[in-house]
Amino acid sequence: MRKSEWSDEQLEKLLREMPKIEDNRDPHDIYQNISLRLSKKKQRSWIIPSVATAAVVLIIAVLSPNLLGENSSSEQSAESGNATEQAERSEMNIIKDEGAGIAYENAVEENQDTPTSDDAAEERVTSSTIDLNQEYTAVYAEDVDGAEENALTFAIPDEQNQIIVPITVLIQKEKGKSLFEQYTETMAKLHEKEWGLAETFPLKNVELSVINDNILKVNVPSGQTYQGSANEIAFTSVIKKTAKSLGLKGIELYTDNQPGIELGNEGELSGLDLSDDGNYAYYFYYSNVNPEVPYLVPYGESFTNIESALNAMKENVDTHQLSASIPQDIDIEEIHGEKGMLTLQLNEESDMTSTRTILQTIEAILLTAKEFNYNKVKIEYSKLDKIGKFVFNEEMNVPIAPNKRELLN
Repeated sequence: MRKSEWSDEQLEKLLREMPKIEDNRDPHDIYQNISLRLSKKKQRSWIIPSVATAAVVLIIAVLSPNLLGENSSSEQSAESGNATEQAERSEMNIIKDEGAGIAYENAVEENQDTPTSDDAAEERVTSSTIDLNQEYTAVYAEDVDGAEENALTFAIPDEQNQIIVPITVLIQKEKGKSLFEQYTETMAKLHEKEWGLAETFPLKNVELSVINDNILKVNVPSGQTYQGSANEIAFTSVIKKTAKSLGLKGIELYTDNQPGIELGNEGELSGLDLSDDGNYAYYFYYSNVNPEVPYLVPYGESFTNIESALNAMKENVDTHQLSASIPQDIDIEEIHGEKGMLTLQLNEESDMTSTRTILQTIEAILLTAKEFNYNKVKIEYSKLDKIGKFVFNEEMNVPIAPNKRELLN
């Protein structure tokens, strides 16, 4: 029998007896193939239908309308059209479900022209903007209800008494209580060990009070000594940073309410000077409790200018387990300071997406600027509009204080 004489029933039987063709490809493989093509070419590419779709089209091409007859031709064309539409819709759904990764790669390629890593795919890039799913570690003016809250910063040593980590908590203001009273009451609510630090507050055997409105009086019992340079440095650093946090102007030391205190290396001291307590560079310190997000820690001698402080922040301090807070591939070409505003011009080759802690890098720069009495910072950089809430080429306000933590019940 010639093919042109086949009946509708015979053709239908023939189609039913043909082997079933299925597309067993993993949807993820389909997506990867499409993603690879999109990442290599910026022009729009066509998506090849699945094997099942191709098979249907092939059958229709072989069994043309002249062979199938008018009725059979219209029915089969409708079926093949539906099959093609379903197959294409299936692949498009795969793209929609996993398309965020493609959008990220294209945005980075077009806006940054720099390679990205798998870790960076967790970030969202839109119109030269990177939004990171990380918390800001510092406390900013917008975080504090000035009418209802106080931001209190406590100086807490690490577990080896090598560095002092400033920890800031927010508390509700109470009528009739001074800032100092709330500060001393909050000492007992700190949970230093849970934060990976040394248990310090309340200061053991130390009585604190404010005299003459702006002097911190430190009274210790007789026989109390701070032997060893680490203990002595930790004690004096905590006292100095406590007074500074409270806005006090000086420190007087007493033993049993008599002027003077005996320190191991310094001998007897009657007071501590606050004039040199500033102009520090901020580094990263990673505790064992949270090795992913660093504490921002001021460390070292006072720097004479902010340029030297920023340069120092690109190097580790291995003796004190401090990490560089500014990556080596971020190059600050020019630094200008005027009327409370610090302007940093970055080399265009600087990679502001090279580290997952880039938010903390910017925070470290802002906090270091604050040490030098700048209240605003502008970072000039053209490859990105902003990272998180930090907008390049516009003024950024420095934080109120570093390392925000919640009080535990």
